[in-house]
Amino acid sequence: MNGFIVVLALSWAAGTSEMSWSNDYGRSLEAAKAEQKPLLVVLDVPRDPLQRLDQLAVLPEEGDAELLRDYKRCHIDVSTEYGRRVAAAFKTTTFPHTVIIDRTASVKIFKKDGKFATQQEWRKTLVAHRQGKRKERRELLLDTFRPLQFSSDNCFT
Repeated sequence: MNGFIVVLALSWAAGTSEMSWSNDYGRSLEAAKAEQKPLLVVLDVPRDPLQRLDQLAVLPEEGDAELLRDYKRCHIDVSTEYGRRVAAAFKTTTFPHTVIIDRTASVKIFKKDGKFATQQEWRKTLVAHRQGKRKERRELLLDTFRPLQFSSDNCFT
């Protein structure tokens, strides 16, 4: 029985180290660029339930763990001096703040201030950006004009 517990503990430790998060933004950015992976950056206050990303407060479910493997991961505690400097660089004072940077480590392809409403929204975001590709210019233009709607009463609604 003791052997089983040791094996279980070792396999859990191996799994969690594979899912480790860096706390150094500069190194994470360099690693993401070198490995051509998108960088998932979370800035929050882990000890404050109102300002932390709840998805990081629990062990990831199997599907989430698989999705997270596609990313380099960086978790910044903004209650520290270093964390405050990183938050200032991201020009944010709202936490949690989640950013995904493309696989070339040069462009933000996703940004969210505040919590994800559901686990499904978190997963949907991870799935949508797991390739780390930025939108083509044509897609960006379409997204820009898509919200405009015409009506007979006035030009735009």
